[in-house]
Amino acid sequence: MKVSEALTQVDSLPYLTVGGDCTLEEISDRIKDQRQARGIYVVDAEGRLIGALSLGVLIRHLTAARRRPVFHVRSLLTRLTSAQVVDLMEKHVLYARPEEDLHEVLDRMIRGNIKEIPVVNEDRRLMAVLSLLDLWRLAGASSG
Repeated sequence: MKVSEALTQVDSLPYLTVGGDCTLEEISDRIKDQRQARGIYVVDAEGRLIGALSLGVLIRHLTAARRRPVFHVRSLLTRLTSAQVVDLMEKHVLYARPEEDLHEVLDRMIRGNIKEIPVVNEDRRLMAVLSLLDLWRLAGASSG
């Protein structure tokens, strides 16, 4: 089964896209309106995927001032200078393409310990975000 077939059988997870110049406070305001978004995906001016930011990283960063400081010395500079999503985003995002084999994507997710994966088209524009559990169910159904 191809990822493109999976896209017709399961719903995309909710996600938020932002530009790299978006401030962390702007993301915080936007995410409050989302019911269930875990993934924050960063896109360039043409809408191509360039990075990702987890909700956990965003919240830990925004609430760090209210907690007793617990951080590694190497993260001090990042914590002091981060103002935009591009400062904190993960630049090496695992993603899937519609033409890929579902089992290969599932294996990559398991090896990378990720629970959701963005699906991008040939221009690297975000099409959907699929969950590990949905792909695992489909892979089981297609192998039986």
